[in-house]
Amino acid sequence: VLERVQKKAMEKESQLESTKQQVIASKLEAKKLQNRNTKLEKHIHKFKDDYETLKKQNESLKEQVEISMSSQDVVSMQLEKQLQILLAEKQKLQSENQKLQSENNGLQELLSYSYAMPCEGEDELSL
Repeated sequence: VLERVQKKAMEKESQLESTKQQVIASKLEAKKLQNRNTKLEKHIHKFKDDYETLKKQNESLKEQVEISMSSQDVVSMQLEKQLQILLAEKQKLQSENQKLQSENNGLQELLSYSYAMPCEGEDELSL
């Protein structure tokens, strides 16, 4: 009977030792997982900070693009207005040029006519 009790005690001691080693292994594994979790949380925090920084940079760049586009729109509108003014002035100058050419042609015709016709005073001088 004593041997059976000793044998059972040894078995219980062996089971207890095995359970103790399992608990120690589990604690080591938990510690490793906790360390890994801490590292991952640091990475997540860093990524969140990087995300916020990039988000701010993106908003700043968008604002710069909008400002640039609006200033380009203003410049484009000014250039379009200047071009319209220049085209209107060109048309006015072309019209004036045609009028002056017409007058010039009329004067040249009058001049050639006056050369062709003898003057009254010239006839008397030649006699």
